Amino acid sequence: MRGTPAATERDTERVVRAAAHGLLDYAQQLTRLDEMEAAAAAADEATAIAVQLRCQPLLDRAADATQSEAHITAAAGARRRTRATGTRP
Repeated sequence: MRGTPAATERDTERVVRAAAHGLLDYAQQLTRLDEMEAAAAAADEATAIAVQLRCQPLLDRAADATQSEAHITAAAGARRRTRATGTRP
């Protein structure tokens, strides 16, 4: 039995959000392995997903995960935001 379109959309959003968190985990692992270019690409993709979903907790995690890695932050464009719409403090 199929769910309602709204339920299906929420489920899809949950899966995409989980994938973005996985990308951030992967970026952290790549950083530990000194694979900075690949880490930046993973962080960039996670940030793009967070922006598209307007998911503030995910945006904050992306910014926090890359905060100590200035070279990744610059490549990914991840910065702590005050709202998912992209304003910065």
